[in-house]
Amino acid sequence: MYTEKSKKLVRELKTSKWLPPYNNILINEISTEITELHGKLLQSLASQNEALTVLQAGCLNRSKRSVLAYLNFRASKLETLRVENGPSIPPHYSHQLSGDEIDYFRKYSALLQEYSQKVSSHLDLTTDLMPPKDLFIEVRVKEDIGDIVLPVSGQVTFKKNTSQLVRREEVAALIRQGVLQQTN
Repeated sequence: MYTEKSKKLVRELKTSKWLPPYNNILINEISTEITELHGKLLQSLASQNEALTVLQAGCLNRSKRSVLAYLNFRASKLETLRVENGPSIPPHYSHQLSGDEIDYFRKYSALLQEYSQKVSSHLDLTTDLMPPKDLFIEVRVKEDIGDIVLPVSGQVTFKKNTSQLVRREEVAALIRQGVLQQTN
């Protein structure tokens, strides 16, 4: 059947924890199938076989939508990875990406950084996806870090099982790393 390969491609996304390795072979097979279907569709249009034309057009569109959904989902995951982990791809994820996806990640990262610099030199767009309600947040220290000098707040001592009131943007990276936990 014509759409079995495209169903398999989408099913790979659903069954994986993060992203499955990029399946270039299956995408090329689906591309060949789409080209073949296009030729058959033109023949059925010429022979004015409506039922076959509708069936082939539906299969062709389904295969195209499946590949586009696969690629869009992967691009979305890469954008989320950039926001959550910063401008470098963690080593345990890099083997699952194609060369084009790694290039996309780098270009997306550069565009995000360039835009952040144009908007404000003091604003990190990746800190919060939703606008913060307060400038300061209360955090609970999960690991003993010691003294840290923060850009605006100055020197702050982070001892295990203590709470601190700090500026959100200064400790966002420590919260993402799991060293601090936001309590309010």
